[in-house]
Amino acid sequence: MMSEQKMKEKILEPTYPESLINVDAFYTTFAYLYSPSFTYEGETHEPWELVFINNGEVIVKTEKESMILKKNQLIIHAPNEYHSIAANNKPCSVAIITFGSSSEPLYQLVDKIIDVEDAEKDSMFKYNK
Repeated sequence: MMSEQKMKEKILEPTYPESLINVDAFYTTFAYLYSPSFTYEGETHEPWELVFINNGEVIVKTEKESMILKKNQLIIHAPNEYHSIAANNKPCSVAIITFGSSSEPLYQLVDKIIDVEDAEKDSMFKYNK
C-alpha cells in the first residue's frame, strides 16, 4: 500500500473541443412514407431544414437546381430558401428536421448531397426516452 506522502492528487485539465455547428432549437421532426407518385409543391420558412432519405429516392428542387437523393443521403436547406420534394417513382422513407442555428459554417453545406454511413445514421437518430 502506498504511503500518503507518495500519493499526490493529480489535477487534470479539461480540453474543450471547438464546436463548429450548433443547433439552437428544434422546430419540427417528421418521418414520412411517400408513395411513388408523391409530390410536394414546395415552401420557404425561417428555420434550417435537414432532409434525410432512409429508403428509396426523391427529387429535391431549389430555385437553382434539381437533385436526386438516394438511400442514406441528406441535404440541408438554408433559412427562407425555396425547396420542394417528390418521390422518384419509388416508395420512399424520409426524415425531415427543421431547426434553428446561427452557425455560419452551415452555409457551406447548403444544397450539397451528403452521404451518411450506417454508423453515422444510427447515431443521428438515436434518442433517449
